[in-house]
Amino acid sequence: MSDLSVRPELESHADAGGPRRLRVAVVAETFETEPLRPGFAATRAVVGLLEHLRARGHNAVLLCPAPAGGRCAPGSVAGAPVVTVPGVRLSGVRVGLPTRTVMRTLASFAPDVVHLASPVLLGAAALTAAGQLGVPTLAVCRDDDRARLVRPLRSAWQRRVHSAVDLTLVGSSAGLARFAALGVPRVAYAGLGVDGDRFHPGLRAGEGARTFRARWDADESCVVIGHDGAPELGFGELPGVRSVVVGDSPQAFAALDLYLGTGADAPGVLRALASGVPVVRPAGPGEDVDRPRPDGLLHDGTARGLTRCVRELVDDADRRRWAGLAARSGFERRAAQAHGDEVLARYRELITLRNAGQ
Repeated sequence: MSDLSVRPELESHADAGGPRRLRVAVVAETFETEPLRPGFAATRAVVGLLEHLRARGHNAVLLCPAPAGGRCAPGSVAGAPVVTVPGVRLSGVRVGLPTRTVMRTLASFAPDVVHLASPVLLGAAALTAAGQLGVPTLAVCRDDDRARLVRPLRSAWQRRVHSAVDLTLVGSSAGLARFAALGVPRVAYAGLGVDGDRFHPGLRAGEGARTFRARWDADESCVVIGHDGAPELGFGELPGVRSVVVGDSPQAFAALDLYLGTGADAPGVLRALASGVPVVRPAGPGEDVDRPRPDGLLHDGTARGLTRCVRELVDDADRRRWAGLAARSGFERRAAQAHGDEVLARYRELITLRNAGQ
């Protein structure tokens, strides 16, 4: 598909009785549909955004490079019509080339906001077109996208593009630091409140995690239970078990085998889940202690209930391993949803500012 006429089902700007339905033009610098090809992770993030927009009742259009080798692009993704431009390889990734299709698509679709996914060439053209149309822009730059797409470009180009964007969102503290070093204004963090790049299961095999386990006198057969300083319940007296207080070190969390949390959204719980560590915590409102959780266990808030859950996981290494895998995947799903809602909130802020003439 190379051009777009506004479709009847995309005409409505509002839902009766609810917040105004947004029209979002998503410009993807790369869109690779084959999992083993470079750029697929970026594509997965774009698809996740489009699915989130649809789930929240908003309208979108996707502008992206056409597949290589004469392959056909999908007609739509998550309900969003797809418009393609020619592509070229850059650092091993197929990126879109600026063409007149960019302006025609944006002018025809009449978006409320233009979302730029790791803008380089195509994104820069969409940024220019949005400026001419008076439409606010938001860029999202992921670390792995930057490694593939942006690193080959000069810092001056990165600074020029992102300095012209109304707001750039990054998903890690490292991303904030990079853009600050470039002197790019209007950069913010968007995520679940815990950096999933810093807190990661992959740190388990690193020197930092091994150092913590050695400090705790815990070999690989020992089960290390972390907590935030709650009253000691004697778990450290169990054979082959260490009970330790953890702060906010990613390496310390990666070195744990189990974490005792205080609530579903407590920072320590989120750090543990991101690190692939099973969690035992009190059941929250509407949660059933008798219903198994893939990422750990819930207890009834009593010392007896907590002890029962801890013993179950201490005695079952396979269950802990599977729970750890589920913990990380569950964190990523929650982070994606939180990120999507944060992006939507940022859209509305930019639209309000633009309408106010600021």
